Amino acid sequence: MYIKVKTGMAYWQTRMVNDIRVRRVEYSPATRRIIGAAKVMFSFVMEEKMNTELKDGRVFRLRGGMCYLVGDNNEAHQSSTATGCKLFIV
Repeated sequence: MYIKVKTGMAYWQTRMVNDIRVRRVEYSPATRRIIGAAKVMFSFVMEEKMNTELKDGRVFRLRGGMCYLVGDNNEAHQSSTATGCKLFIV
């Protein structure tokens, strides 16, 4: 499945495990995607590097092997990658 992004491309493979959505996401180089406030989400960066910028301006630089958690109704965030990256999201 292709997901519209601000720049670049994102491809998603999604599976439902009971009522939990599990996704494998691949961002192309130069991808920037704006994401609104989210439900609880766990993301694991499988390959390459990406940045996640919170609405308040904080930027987290992640590389392969690192993960991050978004809590219920937290502030909006934006993900970007210059190199492209692969994620596993639950």
